[in-house]
Amino acid sequence: MRPFLFLALSFMLSVQANAQTTMLKTLNPGNSTAIVFDVKAPVNGKFWDQSHIRVLLNVSLENGSEMLLKQLAEAGRYKIDGKVEGENYVVMFPYLTREVVIKGQKIVETVSVEVLMPGGLAVTNVEGKPIQLVNPKVEELKAQGMAMRGMPIFKPFEADVLFKAGLTEEINPEDVTIDGVKLSDLLKKK
Repeated sequence: MRPFLFLALSFMLSVQANAQTTMLKTLNPGNSTAIVFDVKAPVNGKFWDQSHIRVLLNVSLENGSEMLLKQLAEAGRYKIDGKVEGENYVVMFPYLTREVVIKGQKIVETVSVEVLMPGGLAVTNVEGKPIQLVNPKVEELKAQGMAMRGMPIFKPFEADVLFKAGLTEEINPEDVTIDGVKLSDLLKKK
């Protein structure tokens, strides 16, 4: 009885395991000034110092096998494509909008997109809403405890500064003017 129970539990666990894969595509946005993601899935990522875009499409099937996921990928369901439209470079996933039904049951997919983007480009979804990407330099500053938390990193302060030029003699404040105002007058205002 115990071997049967073990086999039954093993079978149930293997059926419930999600099939997962990641598709990768490198795209060249050329001289585009903005990147638009045409996908109804979460998009996150970070900027990097390369001139191209690296797109990772993460897919998991809740009610499908690894074999089914592989077949869908080979059929082009998870194709990643890009094209220039005016000033924008549109990253699209043309076949993700189609419904897939197997033996009368709709497959349940979880899809997310991770990107590595060149800096200096605006990133939005098709509705025009900005997509927030991580800037590694900001993350580095945060790790060092120097990131902004609603206040400037450096606070203004007052300091007395003594300037010495290559002169060997004392300079009379009456002889120095700053923007047409004598230095001695500026010192009196303090």
